[in-house]
Amino acid sequence: MSLVKINNMIKLSALCLLNNGPKHGYELIKEVGTKLNKNISASHIYPFLKELQENSFVNCNIVGKREQKKYELTTEGKHFVTNTLDDFQSIIKITNKPKIKVCTHCGYKVTHINKESLNKISISN
Repeated sequence: MSLVKINNMIKLSALCLLNNGPKHGYELIKEVGTKLNKNISASHIYPFLKELQENSFVNCNIVGKREQKKYELTTEGKHFVTNTLDDFQSIIKITNKPKIKVCTHCGYKVTHINKESLNKISISN
């Protein structure tokens, strides 16, 4: 088993869509492309699905008269999605942390204020 890396938005989007329910590879190509407003090809999706399958994160079932492959997250795969989303959420929290500064004169904590807001504040003695 190799480690599955989610290192681009295509993989993250495909993973989130699979988390919503089983999908055909073609459905993933179209839905990821729509969500990201990009042209997504089979070379973006199918190697990733194979990697997920090799790591037991998805099952592939043959369905329908045309014998299409439908990919569905396993229990392990659902845990992988949860952990991946938690990792991304913690990154987002770090980058969006408010910048708190402390006034050197009075010790008052001030969050970031843009220049326009600062110009509107009047301080009276």
